[in-house]
Amino acid sequence: MMQMSSFTGWNIADTGGSGAVWRIYEGQTYPLLTGFLTPLTLADVTATYNGATQSGTTTALAGILGAAASGRDAGLHSAGYYSTQQGYDIAGGNLTISPATLYYTATPASRLYGEANPIFTGTVTGFKLSDTLAAIATGTAAFDSTATSTTAVGSYAIDGSGLTLATTNYLLTQATANATALTITAAPPAAATTTTSTVTEAVAATIQAVLSPSTTDTAGTSPTTTTATTTTTTTTASTDSGSTTSTITEENTTAAPAAKPVIQTITVGNTTVQKPANEVLKVERPRGRALTCRAG
Repeated sequence: MMQMSSFTGWNIADTGGSGAVWRIYEGQTYPLLTGFLTPLTLADVTATYNGATQSGTTTALAGILGAAASGRDAGLHSAGYYSTQQGYDIAGGNLTISPATLYYTATPASRLYGEANPIFTGTVTGFKLSDTLAAIATGTAAFDSTATSTTAVGSYAIDGSGLTLATTNYLLTQATANATALTITAAPPAAATTTTSTVTEAVAATIQAVLSPSTTDTAGTSPTTTTATTTTTTTTASTDSGSTTSTITEENTTAAPAAKPVIQTITVGNTTVQKPANEVLKVERPRGRALTCRAG
């Protein structure tokens, strides 16, 4: 007889301040006439789930029995206060616990523009007391980004997914820092590289023979040379006192023309290169570019 369902058709309520003729404290009293009760409103309490038992408003008024609202899980917890006739029509005093928040927290990552995304990782944070991921969720957390290799330089989100909560004590969302967890930076300019070929000793000897001056070459430009020519003339003359012999020596110096530079012609495949024999030829080919020859 202490349940409101037993008094169907009565003007009765199980909450305070309803204005009904009768008031019943479910499971605690028989119907009480509200005209003989003093209205009393207790403050409601709101809290966030913390893994521990929490309580609502307490009161020490005489004539009030029971206990304040209390609970551990998220949800509404009604006050446990009640009164007898000549006591109180109690309203309020309830405790509402809101869910705590769990966060997909991505590990910051970076890469160069044009590269593929690395493997993203992260954790789930925000558990209260002894709660664990295995105890309150199913599935496997995974982290990914919508950025691709052609996405412009900048900061982008790495978001978590894959979990389904098995409790109402938590909500699951993205950590604020996830929105800029991926950093894409400009790729450095491509550096020129020189290819190197490995040849056998026989091929190397052939190349050396082609690039080296021949034994008959004159290295470079020969200096100007001179040739001295000596002409001796002997003259004999007769005089009253006898004959006299005179010798005249004439030297002529002739400058010989300078030798022309010796030019080597080197043909490799369809390419012909000419160079002075006394110069070293350097052959370079940056990767992806044409063959370049220069003296050096």
